[in-house]
Amino acid sequence: MKDPEVIELRNRFTIGICAAILFCIPAIFAFNNAFGNNHSKVYKMILNKDNFVVVFESKKCDKCDMVKNTLDSKGVSYFELNVDKEDDFYKILKRFNMKEEEVVTPGILFIVDGKLYSYMFDINSEEEVLNYIELNKLGL
Repeated sequence: MKDPEVIELRNRFTIGICAAILFCIPAIFAFNNAFGNNHSKVYKMILNKDNFVVVFESKKCDKCDMVKNTLDSKGVSYFELNVDKEDDFYKILKRFNMKEEEVVTPGILFIVDGKLYSYMFDINSEEEVLNYIELNKLGL
């Protein structure tokens, strides 16, 4: 026959372990999200208050290559951000007070001192990209 004190002690131990697991795992995830270093390069550069150009692209974008090729041809360095895959996409939108509905790829953002200086979405021609480069004095 089993001792009731041993059974009670075992039950309390099991409940204690379950409670610890139940509270510790979410706490670890919350700590990692708050203090973890799992941001995209673009988001880190925004936090560092850098100056740079970002090209918003998506898998459905048929003009994204044209935009990137035009920027390349004019010597404009840029970072790519895939709006379909990037976890920080929504954080970036929130930081710049933009709504997801505003973002139509391809898009170009010019970030100065970590702040949105100018942007253009739904680019349809090389001429639009060239005008944007000239207006913002990007490139060579």
